[in-house]
Amino acid sequence: MKGKKTWLPVGLICLVVLGAMLLPQSVSRARDARLLGRVHAEAMEVAGGLPTRPASLEEKLTLLGIWSRDNSAVSYFTQDLMVETEEREDGAGSWDQAAAAAVESLVEAGVVPEELGMEPPVVAGGERMLLRSQSSGVSASFLSLWCSYDRFGGSLDLVLDEDTGTVVQLYLSWPGASQLLPSPGGVGEAFFETLGLEAELLEEGKRTAIFLLPACAVQYEVLLERDILWINSTGMSAAGQDSPKAAG
Repeated sequence: MKGKKTWLPVGLICLVVLGAMLLPQSVSRARDARLLGRVHAEAMEVAGGLPTRPASLEEKLTLLGIWSRDNSAVSYFTQDLMVETEEREDGAGSWDQAAAAAVESLVEAGVVPEELGMEPPVVAGGERMLLRSQSSGVSASFLSLWCSYDRFGGSLDLVLDEDTGTVVQLYLSWPGASQLLPSPGGVGEAFFETLGLEAELLEEGKRTAIFLLPACAVQYEVLLERDILWINSTGMSAAGQDSPKAAG
């Protein structure tokens, strides 16, 4: 009996420590599933020795499109951002400033409600994500920033191309969003103008619109319903999946 009493507190402590380790990973997986359409398979710091080469925006979106379909040709690595610090580790200002610049471009283009420009976003967390083609070494680095707006009771999750700060995906929870914005097709057209890419509207309904980016054969979906605006890559089109360029 004495041995059992000794081991019981130790066992409880082990369970508490294990839970503390796994909970942040569970939260991260939930974010990834919403923003990227699936959770990440690996959680590790980006290795400096990976063979990579510069990529165009079209190539980066292609990698993102392949990844969202869980294609084994793309490796994925993630690194938590130190958003608690006032300055970014690369010396390019603060994370709040990076989010504010991205939001400003979205407001000016009419992608998100004007009210988002009335209150500076606060970055509550984030990740750096590296996608890399296993065949060619083409890579793309994205920043996932999770922003809050206390005054309006809204939140905004952004996925940015790290090189340019361009928003490539977003998830907005905002009171009355669907009443403050045009149709899903109209929002999508404004969004792709910020990317500087031609987009074809394939279909549109009351809540959703499907777009194709001919330059990279990637499809996007725009969902606009009540308090939600969700713009995300849904993967490669049928033609893109068959193309030898799809995996870089």
